Amino acid sequence: MRFFNTLADCRMLQYLEVGSNPLNGVLPNSIGNLSSTIENFYIADAHISGFIPASTGNMSSLTTLLFHEINLTRSIPSEIGSFPLSFANLISLEFLDLSLNALSGTTPKCLEKLSYLKAIDVSFNDLEGEIPSGGVFANSTLQSFLGNKGLCGMHILEVPACPITNPRKQSKFKKLVLKFCYSSGYFILSDILVGVSLDKEMKEERKVQRC
Repeated sequence: MRFFNTLADCRMLQYLEVGSNPLNGVLPNSIGNLSSTIENFYIADAHISGFIPASTGNMSSLTTLLFHEINLTRSIPSEIGSFPLSFANLISLEFLDLSLNALSGTTPKCLEKLSYLKAIDVSFNDLEGEIPSGGVFANSTLQSFLGNKGLCGMHILEVPACPITNPRKQSKFKKLVLKFCYSSGYFILSDILVGVSLDKEMKEERKVQRC
């Protein structure tokens, strides 16, 4: 993977495709030193392992990033999962394809803020947690998330709803349930009291008739 270091001197590089090659190893941090003018970066069908370098976010002119079926098998160490927080710097990004890897962790909400991002594909990974609902995710379909058994969300059909984990949401839900129970109990009690009252009146009427 050392050849990436030699490409750092190509200051006018705009398009880089590395596909269907017997590449082995880990993506080096040096890919972040590629020309800031690079717009399309493709790596597909290779034997690359490890995580996505945080330096990927340095390529701020990227419009298309495709790391497809290259055996990315680990999540980024620390709190940011499989996606570097630096992805938020890819302000020109329009298409993101990270499908057919083994990326784990959650889908970062920072991708919602990429206003030019039109399509995302993270299918057939090991992602989990809630699918963000803003930005590119608002118009995404199930096809973009297939093969990730741990994902959940409300805005995409056939994706299971996420469990309620927010204490405030849980509290509101409990209040609604209690309110419903109290209301139901009130009406049931009222019906019982009315029934008892009617029964007493009927008995009294019968006594009067007998007299």
